[in-house]
Amino acid sequence: MNVRWLLSGTSTRREAATCQILKTDLSNLLSSIDPNGLEMRPSWQWTIDMRPNKSSDDAPRQSARNSFQLFDEDTQRYLRIVAQSQAIKRHVDLFVWLKGEFQEFVPHEIFISAWGDFENLDLKLDIVSGLPGVRTELLRRHRIDDLIQWAHARWVEGGRAPLMLKTSSAPQLIDVGANPLYASLREMDSILLHGIRDERGGRESLYLAATKGSFTKGRCRDRFIALADSLVPQIDIAFRKVSAYPLGTVKRRDGVIMGVKTSANGRELSTREHEILGWICQGKTNTEIAATLRISPFTVKNHVQRIFKKIGVTSRIQAATKYSHSLAELREYLELVRKVD
Repeated sequence: MNVRWLLSGTSTRREAATCQILKTDLSNLLSSIDPNGLEMRPSWQWTIDMRPNKSSDDAPRQSARNSFQLFDEDTQRYLRIVAQSQAIKRHVDLFVWLKGEFQEFVPHEIFISAWGDFENLDLKLDIVSGLPGVRTELLRRHRIDDLIQWAHARWVEGGRAPLMLKTSSAPQLIDVGANPLYASLREMDSILLHGIRDERGGRESLYLAATKGSFTKGRCRDRFIALADSLVPQIDIAFRKVSAYPLGTVKRRDGVIMGVKTSANGRELSTREHEILGWICQGKTNTEIAATLRISPFTVKNHVQRIFKKIGVTSRIQAATKYSHSLAELREYLELVRKVD
């Protein structure tokens, strides 16, 4: 703007020139606005802004983090899901939570959780499903390393943003085998992958949901992706509040199954230790256990001491009580699943 010229002219000329300049500036401003990005939102809508900072280097995630809206009914449901996640303490609670209103946002028949060091396959795994035979316990007999590695690789390639895929895109599921999980996954149509990376600890959580049909069910895809992105922290918190499932989570090193995790401190019981713990729960003495297993009482004593240390108890009564509680929770879970089936 030529200020000197405006000041030197008459009042009429100054006003006309100012109007013209303002008109030009306004025209330039309007032309720079993307009309597709404008929307009028009623005051009764709840808007959650998921857009990242423009300075972020994680560009691939931006498409999955657009703002989305929750209307009255969805808002109440979303808040209930968040509130209910705070009360989760056991696997049964986790099962009920995922099979409840959570299904309205992320419908699924199978839900898999993997947490830990994906590079070395040092992972904690959990499977939540109402399908017959699809339980965490099957991980003792069937390995799913190939599926987890494929899912993690695809998630990383996608910028660690929510990723929806066709089940047929998982080459591991094509193999015909006796794995009940793979057999059930082959009957699904869609897979949803998402997780969280712990930048401080270098560990990651990955969650895989599988369903028949489509996750969006006719809803806006971008809105569903943004919603799934907002729910993953709640999912992560819920799974972290539950200890390793009895006889469920395995740790692998160099492709070898090392044992079944039963303790909260990350120590694992060997097959022999599980066997001895079972005899302890039946009231057998070290001498009786040794005779049954055809090993020395001294060897049994060493096993018992390691068992106590791993599961965090100091007596046979405490060990039997803890084991009984785990079995009771397992029976309650299986009974609940049977009713759902």
